[in-house]
Amino acid sequence: MTTTSSNAPVTRDPADVVLYLGAAIVLGVGVSWLILSQPWQGSADNEFRTESVATATPPAGPAASRLSTAEPTVDEALRMADVALSAGILIEPERYSAWKLYTDVLRADPNNIDARDGIRRVTELLLARATTALQQARTSDAREILALVQRQFPDDAGAAELAERINAAEEVQRSLVADDLTPPRIETNSESLRIETPSEPQATVASAAPDLVDPLEEMRAAFDAALAAGNLLQPAGGSAEHFLSVMVERDADHALTSEARMAFINTVLSRATEATEALDAVAAEAWIDAAIKLGADAARVDAADAALTTALVTAESQRLRPATELLVESYAAPRYPPAAERRNIEGWVDVEFVVTTSGQTREVAITDASHDSLFRQEAVAAVEAWRFVPKVYLDRPIEQRAYMRIRFALE
Repeated sequence: MTTTSSNAPVTRDPADVVLYLGAAIVLGVGVSWLILSQPWQGSADNEFRTESVATATPPAGPAASRLSTAEPTVDEALRMADVALSAGILIEPERYSAWKLYTDVLRADPNNIDARDGIRRVTELLLARATTALQQARTSDAREILALVQRQFPDDAGAAELAERINAAEEVQRSLVADDLTPPRIETNSESLRIETPSEPQATVASAAPDLVDPLEEMRAAFDAALAAGNLLQPAGGSAEHFLSVMVERDADHALTSEARMAFINTVLSRATEATEALDAVAAEAWIDAAIKLGADAARVDAADAALTTALVTAESQRLRPATELLVESYAAPRYPPAAERRNIEGWVDVEFVVTTSGQTREVAITDASHDSLFRQEAVAAVEAWRFVPKVYLDRPIEQRAYMRIRFALE
């Protein structure tokens, strides 16, 4: 009988070693899978992650951790600039103005033809506004607009011409101020008494000239010439307003004076209409105020004022605003698409929509998205369910266009 010592090494079959190693690998993989996937929770994990997105509460608006207003791309900024231009938002408010948006596009893409054309159109409109401001004696406003244009286009011919006109107007104003400090000069002779003041046209009163021209007719001729030249409020001492004021002082009830006043009122209200159509609210209000001072019919003034208000409300409604600037009344985060969640896919959707005067949303449209099919339906459904506090502008609730980016991200 053969005996074996207990201290002798045990020789194992190589096949047994391979078997043990394989079992250990299978066991390790199985444990790792259980820890990571937690299959005993079934679909509860998916529901929990989706619910965590759905219950995210925005701090001040619909922008939360997964909802935000994205910085616009070049194409988006260009489209927003076009919308701002059509709405007359040229330089104010600066953040959403056509001028800033077009210049932003040009910084990113200096050769963008659409942005170049756009900022040229804005420049033309700004120079027109500056010209109107000069006509209304708002010289400082004209200077401010001119400086903005010349910073962008230092060699612009229209800006250079306007600068000369502003300089001339300021020189006239300075001379008038100096003349106001000089007492009137009175000259006498045997034929007539001549009274000359620096600020008024020379007036001669003949002693007994039967063929003397009626001073009102002279003033009316000067008034008509100024009106035809478009010199309504400027230059001082040579404007239609000045000549009319002289006529009123001499004979307010004269037929020539009444006719001149009516012609002036009609012209001023016509300018108010033009400024309203150009969405130049400051100029329109100045023309309306001038009509009021002239004694325009209240009904016509009210109509001009109502037209301006309607135009401004329409323009404000068309302006694209970030949804984060609007107050939220009812909000729910979008549902995370199960198909995207199963595949660990994240993404975003850019949407535009209109907030109605009742606070509901309509015309929800997708302007861009990270995927061709995923997330789109969920984003639109969420926005359609949101409710906002209606925007109030000029003391009335208005519709408001808004935009935002909705982000879909897994925990």
